[in-house]
Amino acid sequence: MNPSLTALNFLAVERPDTSRANFKKDGRNEFFSIHRTSESEDSDSEGLNGIRDSYELENVERILCSDLRMWRRLSGQYSLFLKCTGSCPSTKSLFSSIELTLSENSDKTSSDWKNFLQAYNRCKGISIISPTFEESVDALLLSLHSVSGLNKVQLMTDSLTENLAAKILFMCHTWPSLHNICLQVEYSKRYSELNVCSTLSITRITDSTLTVDIQLAHDSMIEISPSFISFTSPCSEIPKLDGRELFETLDILKDLEEGCEEHEELVGVLMSTLLSVPGLQKVRLKISHLTENWVKRILSLTEICPSLQEIRYDCIESSDLLLEDIVRILQSSQMDSDFKIIITGIKRSNATDGCTEMMDTSGSSSACNENLKITFCQDSSTRLFTTHEIDKDDNDSTEEEDFFLL
Repeated sequence: MNPSLTALNFLAVERPDTSRANFKKDGRNEFFSIHRTSESEDSDSEGLNGIRDSYELENVERILCSDLRMWRRLSGQYSLFLKCTGSCPSTKSLFSSIELTLSENSDKTSSDWKNFLQAYNRCKGISIISPTFEESVDALLLSLHSVSGLNKVQLMTDSLTENLAAKILFMCHTWPSLHNICLQVEYSKRYSELNVCSTLSITRITDSTLTVDIQLAHDSMIEISPSFISFTSPCSEIPKLDGRELFETLDILKDLEEGCEEHEELVGVLMSTLLSVPGLQKVRLKISHLTENWVKRILSLTEICPSLQEIRYDCIESSDLLLEDIVRILQSSQMDSDFKIIITGIKRSNATDGCTEMMDTSGSSSACNENLKITFCQDSSTRLFTTHEIDKDDNDSTEEEDFFLL
């Protein structure tokens, strides 16, 4: 990009989606619409009328996108944004938009943009049941490797299946320079049963570790628990995770009511899948409310996975399980590992217990009827748990974010 150029935008003239057969009578394509508006009303249109209709009709499917933008950020990085708003089957893209962020030095090396744009164009007119689905997605992901200095990818789709999610999951492992890749479902399709989750984001924390964040969509009629799953592990160990099994489990789990036998069984499968990653460091779950079973799962995780450094539960609703109950369950464990437990959205004790303010080891205090964020640490000498830090719940929301400003 020219160093003095900060933004470059192309926007196609909108027109109603039309079939190939009806295209001629409904109007000409975007290129000719733009070309024609630049002429005066009384200009000679003989050249335009002389173009063969067959050439016009062929170019309906050749239109790459409806919006193409490239700009330079204040940080010096470059961003490229593509958007395809076609709604008819032949022009709708599997990825309605894609945004790439490139390093500030990307302009000093060459990129195969033609290969990338052709791969993106091949994603038009296909769906998850198309025979070319796998081939088209693989070609697009592979073409991104030819984009020099790429460090962030954001994709918007209406079909986030188990297979597609598994493909994205392993992308960061094979791409050391890629800092983040995020796949998000369009808002209108967020609650579709066909989507395994609403957002999948993989972020490289350091050169050797990455964090996977999975947000499950839910409406007001269904409470999913867990509704958010996050884990941190060594990049080199991600291939040992069965991504297909992980997302198949989540796809079934999101339709089950918490507490039923099948839900408890599948939560166990989910935990086992996460534990299959050697060197697992952190696990974070957003759950509806804290139960004794959820606390006991902490114990089983730490007993099986000695590399675990931190477990966090974010509770949506407060429950009858109080601070003293959690401490009692944790103290019953014989585990011998140094790690941290963070639980948000719980209460200190019952108001009927003659509650008074209670000090934790950090010297802070908090009223008993407030939702709290509590950090538990295990003493290295006594192996007993202490409430290392007690704060008011910081409402650190893990709700879905719209990564695309459309």
